[in-house]
Amino acid sequence: MTTKIFGNKKITIRTVCQADLRNAKKFQDFINSTVREDAKLSMNKEIDLKGEKAFLKGVLASVNNKTHAYLVAESNNEIVGTAGIQQERWRLNHVGRFGIVIREG
Repeated sequence: MTTKIFGNKKITIRTVCQADLRNAKKFQDFINSTVREDAKLSMNKEIDLKGEKAFLKGVLASVNNKTHAYLVAESNNEIVGTAGIQQERWRLNHVGRFGIVIREG
């Protein structure tokens, strides 16, 4: 876990963990806020809590398998960003897919 100051905001950056499944609502709120911002993401519809929990379970499984690294940025107990890199499979296992999402403001 690392804490940095950006402007006047204290941001904590940490790896995703099993406890995040209990806080899936925070992740859902985060991603849905970026959809409402019309951020240029691969998704353009808000996600429900069930879908967010399924996504987090998949991320945690691939992190445990060491095929995915996933970071969470928080400020004032609110998720303000995520970043990840996921290893592709089979003949493309030398390629990683990178994504980063930062909440406006």
